[in-house]
Amino acid sequence: MDSVQQRIVELKMQGFCCAQMILVLVGLEPQGKENADLVQSIRGLCYGMYAQHTCGVLSGGVCALALYDFDQETLRKVCAELVDWFDAHFGGVNCVDLLGPGGQPAWICNDALLQTTEKCLEILQEHDFI
Repeated sequence: MDSVQQRIVELKMQGFCCAQMILVLVGLEPQGKENADLVQSIRGLCYGMYAQHTCGVLSGGVCALALYDFDQETLRKVCAELVDWFDAHFGGVNCVDLLGPGGQPAWICNDALLQTTEKCLEILQEHDFI
């Protein structure tokens, strides 16, 4: 198991949801930061804002990218890149697209979390943040 997968398991065991995990994995830990209040607030994005709307992995990933010192135009571009990649890769951006109506988090969520974390880290590497 690689280090990202292992860290996902550890965070899940601590009760973190998808949006919280990607925020920690992409936004905070690579910068050596902690922010319990921010992590707690991101919980509202979990499971598509608890209404199967925009996937928590995706919304958490965009929030994680915004924690870096991108200028406004570059931030807009990298967020759009992530959203477009996610939509093409998973066939939609809403939880309902990934899981179906009333669907519960499943293997697809773990797959989306791992792949989106890797995509965000790739974006950050391309811009010399990590």
